[in-house]
Amino acid sequence: MKKILEKIPLAFALILLSAGMYGLHYLVFKDIQHIFLYLLGDIAFLPLEILFVTLIFHKLLEDREKKNSLKKLNMLIGIFFSELGYKLLEMTAQSDDRLKQLQNDLLLQESWLKKDFQNALNHIEKHKSAINITNFVEIQGLLFAKREFMLKIIENPALLEHDRFSELMMSILHLEEELGSRNNLSRLFENDKNHLNRDIVRVYKMLLQEWLFYMQHLQKEYPYLFSLAVRTNPFDQNARVEIV
Repeated sequence: MKKILEKIPLAFALILLSAGMYGLHYLVFKDIQHIFLYLLGDIAFLPLEILFVTLIFHKLLEDREKKNSLKKLNMLIGIFFSELGYKLLEMTAQSDDRLKQLQNDLLLQESWLKKDFQNALNHIEKHKSAINITNFVEIQGLLFAKREFMLKIIENPALLEHDRFSELMMSILHLEEELGSRNNLSRLFENDKNHLNRDIVRVYKMLLQEWLFYMQHLQKEYPYLFSLAVRTNPFDQNARVEIV
């Protein structure tokens, strides 16, 4: 309300200026018909002007801003994987006894098309992982060491544009809190182990999906980075960084 009141003097000044210019026009040319003719024409064009400015031009600016926000977000996701994501994905994937069922879907190729990524994502969505971690100390140590880093990512405004990645970060922070709340991770009840493994499965599945989305982004926007990702794919035992 305060902002609206602040604009009233400006609006009043603009109306007076317009009235003054029309008055000057009449004093010089003495043609009131001409004034009303062009005034009516300007008013008739006003809806079209609103259409172009507020709908079309504004939409172009909005799309450009959204594209820039997504670009910043993907940079943030790249930093996340470099600092934490790849290591956490490796640690959890090693405990998946059914990982071989996804092997072909994780062997990235530079020739992959959009449909190949989508097929891989569909298979991950249906995948029933068999994770049964008994030693949680290593994962807890990794997450505790990166807690400050994760909190900084959560605070980043760019995260508001990406519900999927936000859910992943919240799931990882929840897992870190669950592990950090136990006094002794080496002596847990069986039900407690099962509960923690369900939290890890949730993180694992979301990590796999986000990794594939990020790889698809790299292929489209940064082919040279995607090429390196293919040659260092942690799920490809034959991958080698050197180009033969």
